[in-house]
Amino acid sequence: LSDAEFNTLTAQARNLETRLDTSAYVGSEARIFLELPVLVRGLGNPSSLLLSWTTGGLFNAGRVTPGNRTLIYEGSITQPVMRDTITFTFDLDARYLHQPLRLEPVYEIEIITP
Repeated sequence: LSDAEFNTLTAQARNLETRLDTSAYVGSEARIFLELPVLVRGLGNPSSLLLSWTTGGLFNAGRVTPGNRTLIYEGSITQPVMRDTITFTFDLDARYLHQPLRLEPVYEIEIITP
């Protein structure tokens, strides 16, 4: 095993209900992204983290690394609050974990103009 493989730590946060306030966009076509800031508290090297997830079906499953964003939904906004259950999996190189990990994902909405 390489040092990175030997030091990989995997953890999960299971069945988290995620609710997004989409009330201002009802009736619109939109894309919703999940973004991770490049700086993650507790982590000394952003490239040492991979966040992946599965969902209950409304949002797309996916993966993202710090400093990037991933499409989790594209389509009509029909409800003022969009809800899904998400299980997050964190894969990180534990050599860069300096204090408790504080992950603060950002959800961005982009309106699709016809």
